[in-house]
Amino acid sequence: MPLLLLLLLSLLWGIECVGSQGSQAGAGASTNPRSPRWYRDLVDGYQLQVQKSVTVQEGLCVFIPCIFSYPPDGWKDSDPVLGYWFQEQAYNFNHEQVAPVATNNPYRKVDSQTRDRFQLLGEPWNRSCSLVIRDAQRRDTATYFFRVERGNTVKFSFKKYTLALEVTGLTQKPDVYVPETLEPGRPVTLLCVFPGDFEGCPAPKFSWTGVAVSPQGAEPRASVFSALTLTPRPQDNDTELTCRVNFSRNGVSTMRTIRLSVAAEKSNCGIEFAQAAFVGAGLAALFFLCPGLIFLMVKTLKRKAIKTAAGRSDAPSVLGTIPWVSGSPAGVPTE
Repeated sequence: MPLLLLLLLSLLWGIECVGSQGSQAGAGASTNPRSPRWYRDLVDGYQLQVQKSVTVQEGLCVFIPCIFSYPPDGWKDSDPVLGYWFQEQAYNFNHEQVAPVATNNPYRKVDSQTRDRFQLLGEPWNRSCSLVIRDAQRRDTATYFFRVERGNTVKFSFKKYTLALEVTGLTQKPDVYVPETLEPGRPVTLLCVFPGDFEGCPAPKFSWTGVAVSPQGAEPRASVFSALTLTPRPQDNDTELTCRVNFSRNGVSTMRTIRLSVAAEKSNCGIEFAQAAFVGAGLAALFFLCPGLIFLMVKTLKRKAIKTAAGRSDAPSVLGTIPWVSGSPAGVPTE
């Protein structure tokens, strides 16, 4: 599971440095066996392998593998293999009057407190007695044993090979994987993972809350993990983001809250200010210098005009005087 997450993170974030905010519980956090020992004894052809004790947190689901065997005689191939899980304290010698917590017998009622939560997930005909417990509750803390029935002679309760179940308070929290620093305006994908093995168990529901979360991203989804894509904004810096994991119909849930770290938005204000100042200074200089330049230009042109006029009054006329005759220019005949 951790390797898969790291691969997924590397695909989502490329080569960015990845930060993880959350606990580092390993796989199987929902089950914490107090003893790794298994029963494996043979009594009159009956054999059972199951963990002696299992601890699960309230509201979570636990899968308990179990296999068994029974004598090969005393039954026919057409006889169904019926399996039962009983709570030891509720069981008595007249087991017909005791409701099992789980069974594959369609004609046998199960305990109302464990119905739809305890399930004989294995197939007894295939020598499997595996049990799954969903939405574990404190009152489920007890000792349980398995019973098999087939034909007229195979009727055996494995009372010496019991399973001790302990349900504790829910303390496990999800892990939230997020880059150490988010860039404003750059989409990023965050991961929320609840460590554990969900084999045979329904997937929990993940949901996100926070000012940076869009309404679409806040919708709860059932999965083994949750991926949230968001585009950070400068105002999202130092705001809270919460991932909540809901496990049961009774509202048992756990969550982890982190604070987002959004980098300061890069700005060109300094360059723009310098450019504006330079242009402003140039305009101001032109404003003060232009009147002086215009005055000098006018004065220079005026002096040139005076000198030109004075030169023309002293020089002889190149054209001379044009004689005129009454009615027409000279040299032009008249009719």
